[in-house]
Amino acid sequence: MTGLVLASLLPSAVASASFLGMELSMRDEVLVTELTVDGYPGRRYPVPFDPAFMDAELEEAWVASPTGGRIDVPAWAVDTLSVVSGMPSALVVAFPGAMGEGGFLRATVTDRSSAWSRGAWFDFTAPEWPDSVRIVFRDSGREPVWSGEGYEFSMDGRDAVFTAGPSAGRLSVSCFTDWDDLYEFLRTSFDEAANAPVPSSVRGAAIEAAASGADGTMIAARLRTILCNSFRLKSAGHPASLLEVDPLETLMRTRSADRLEMALVAVSILEAMDMDAELLFGAADRAEVPIPSDWDRPLVSIALADGRVLLIDPSAYLNSAFHVPDRESMDILGPGCGRPLEPPAGGPEDFWRETWTVAPDGSFALEVLTGGSADSLLRHRLAGLDGPSASASLALWLLQGGGPAAIESLETTDLFDLSTPASLCACGRLPDIVAPGSQILLPRLPVRQENGTQRIWNLPARIAAFSRGLSLSGGGFSLEEVDGGPACPAALFEM
Repeated sequence: MTGLVLASLLPSAVASASFLGMELSMRDEVLVTELTVDGYPGRRYPVPFDPAFMDAELEEAWVASPTGGRIDVPAWAVDTLSVVSGMPSALVVAFPGAMGEGGFLRATVTDRSSAWSRGAWFDFTAPEWPDSVRIVFRDSGREPVWSGEGYEFSMDGRDAVFTAGPSAGRLSVSCFTDWDDLYEFLRTSFDEAANAPVPSSVRGAAIEAAASGADGTMIAARLRTILCNSFRLKSAGHPASLLEVDPLETLMRTRSADRLEMALVAVSILEAMDMDAELLFGAADRAEVPIPSDWDRPLVSIALADGRVLLIDPSAYLNSAFHVPDRESMDILGPGCGRPLEPPAGGPEDFWRETWTVAPDGSFALEVLTGGSADSLLRHRLAGLDGPSASASLALWLLQGGGPAAIESLETTDLFDLSTPASLCACGRLPDIVAPGSQILLPRLPVRQENGTQRIWNLPARIAAFSRGLSLSGGGFSLEEVDGGPACPAALFEM
């Protein structure tokens, strides 16, 4: 579908009413958007802009005064879309005096990215401030494929018209015939790069990954470690980064890649080892119709000889090899699916285990075991640190948990080796000694882990009282916290 979204100021609208409209014109696979804004309460109006898909430029912006005159917004008052790195939107600044009763803002944005090669698609959430929002797909000729609540649809000649009601939320309009059509569109540039001659560096990486043994699981885990340690992930704000990939030779030379390019490298290395790998796309909060911007998580499935299927996220930096962030809330789009599916079962269990052993003089030993998303927490906190810097980071972490501690020794697993779970062992000293009748503030590492969290404190004296949310065990010498407890747990010892 070649579409035009037209939203213009209605002549019959009350002068003081607020209004938002957008006009998107397809011109030789270039998307031109015209905005009409009336009665916006702020001084800076945000223009919707997704840098992962769009390579846009602000052509002009002007304000119509209440008397009908035109005031061009000067260059210094405009943030150009094409140079806003990593931002979810760009901003047009209008003079506050010009946005008075009867005046409105007009702006034109041109997007020359490849996101529109199949036609115009649209994903929009109505803001709260306008009294009215009107969207028209001109020359559609028919009702397009769309989903959304709180919108009225009608045809005006060949134009498809959407009018937002008071409870309007997200509106998604698609130009894709079905889910398979969207999948093929998302991987167009990927296929072009994958079908080019494979550079020798890819075969070298395959040999390095295969050195871990013949087991497919071990090879996949080793590959994740290689990618994490040898590639720099580009900013997600790189224009058109999700749809356009550089040649494999360039990626292997620069060792810099975005998410889709990381998936390309992973699939190419696996195929060089004659392993069955396939590109998938994940979406955590998708529309009911095919919208490219929903599917921003390139993933790779690996079919093993024993029939099992592994799912990896090649760009999940410092995550255990088979942990896919947000896997439980994600839908998967793959070849020939016909519709979005749930991800294959598997992946490591999410858990965080802290075990503290405290001596009468306040010295302690700490062991932390992790899995899944908790594994990533430990890696991101301590990876790349050693000696005093690592001890200082752990001490600061403990202080954020509510109590100070001196760290005397610290050992971790290799936090850059994604094939093994992240863990640590530390020894140190608390500020308080344990004496009969004394109270101790129980040390803890604060983690944002909703499920699978367990803390055990093995203490040197029998416990008389303790904070709510803990349970007594070990003959009265141990306390346990499971899946959440007090922010500053404490224990009182018997006399």
